[in-house]
Amino acid sequence: MRRRYLVLLPATVILFISCHKDHNNPPANSSAFLITIQVTGITDTSATSGGTFNAKASTMVVNFKGVQWDTSEQFPNHWTTSVGSGTGNFASGFSGLYPGTQYYVRAFAGTDSFHFFYGDTVQFTTTYTPGKYLVTTLAGTGAAGAADGDSSTATFSRPYGAAVDLAGNIYIADSKNSVVRKITPSGTVSTFGSLGYLPNDVITDTAGNVYVANENYKIIKITPSGQASVFAGSGQSGFADGTGTAASFYGPVTLAIDPAGNIYVGDIIAFRKITPVGVVSTLPNHLTKAYSSFTIGVDNNFNLYETDGSTVEKIDSLGNVTILAAAGTFGYVSEIRLDAAGNLYLSDPLDNKVRMLTPAGVASTIAGTGALGAKDGNSAIATFNGPSGLAIDNSGNIIVADAVNNKIRKISLQ
Repeated sequence: MRRRYLVLLPATVILFISCHKDHNNPPANSSAFLITIQVTGITDTSATSGGTFNAKASTMVVNFKGVQWDTSEQFPNHWTTSVGSGTGNFASGFSGLYPGTQYYVRAFAGTDSFHFFYGDTVQFTTTYTPGKYLVTTLAGTGAAGAADGDSSTATFSRPYGAAVDLAGNIYIADSKNSVVRKITPSGTVSTFGSLGYLPNDVITDTAGNVYVANENYKIIKITPSGQASVFAGSGQSGFADGTGTAASFYGPVTLAIDPAGNIYVGDIIAFRKITPVGVVSTLPNHLTKAYSSFTIGVDNNFNLYETDGSTVEKIDSLGNVTILAAAGTFGYVSEIRLDAAGNLYLSDPLDNKVRMLTPAGVASTIAGTGALGAKDGNSAIATFNGPSGLAIDNSGNIIVADAVNNKIRKISLQ
């Protein structure tokens, strides 16, 4: 079972009653009738503009008027807000802008859907307030591929999982290539293990072994020298506990590992545990949704963190359950990793964000505006496309397998 991402395709309703995107091809400017006023109230994400009619428009019957803005002077994908009718001067605020971005604005007015005109174009740039985190591209050009080499030229294809060993090497579940890739601290990318099936997630132990949740219903172990073997799983879809290949999995999707070397598996229909010697058991089910046991994490105190994609629960070593985040807090949680302080980092591919949840249950976004993209920079402007696997390196940086972008990104404190 491969990790899958829900893509929302919003319906666009073209109405001159609210802020919406208008893809009509606009006519030539008619600034003899209308003047665009200068932009005021500029922030990171919003601004205000409007229009002033001149004497030539005094006899016109204006049924709608408003403001349009775009990042291109040609307004190919402009956004529109309407502020009513009549030839009186008007102003309108607009929001949802990107920080530190140049925009073009013009006023518009019309008598009906076939007769409308535009003011002159005014240019402005939103402000930029630095955030706490910085997002950079660690490896991957963005093109889908399997090229090894320097991190600046290497390519990946749907990287779904990430892990870091004690030496600082990063391991990537490079799904569509059916391999595990390795990125050294110096930035060299190589193919660490070929699997024959799509890998969903990876984790490492203190000895440097890499464990892979494979789509062929197996957990694969790869030694530091690159020797691969089946650690657990028969290779047939099932739900049997047991040791090694006597056990079966329904669909291993995510992995986590505790300080004692026990591995935890999000197995779609249940959460499973594998001891260091390969004994597989089924954990108590604290989630009510069927077929939703995808994502699991564990901290240094052996507390487990489980989610059905929306609700996040903590299960302590005594079996006590605490809800840390209720349904609706996140779009969809694809991976959970924890730092030494017990903070949870969660990938949210539905919202294209990387989130943080404190031990007290306080949720925040540490990077990602929510827009689709591959923009590096401060967390206030950085963008992702389907961020999936997460890992925390030895310096506390967050490694992100940015799946749809085919890139490996890093989030670090500024």
